[in-house]
Amino acid sequence: MRGGPERGALIGLAVGAVLVVLLILLPAALQGDFYEITDPLVVMGIPLLVLGAAVGALVGGRRRSDR
Repeated sequence: MRGGPERGALIGLAVGAVLVVLLILLPAALQGDFYEITDPLVVMGIPLLVLGAAVGALVGGRRRSDR
């Protein structure tokens, strides 16, 4: 078993985590303001992680069915 939805979901989750860091945590760190960081993490961060994993699983499943 080489790839598939599991591997795609893990890669998508990693891409989602990188997006969360770049879009939410990095700007907060550059401003030095972590006072209101939980709201954006919940509102934007969780959906980015879920969507990244879902898209990765779809792409991984599609690639597996092509072979």
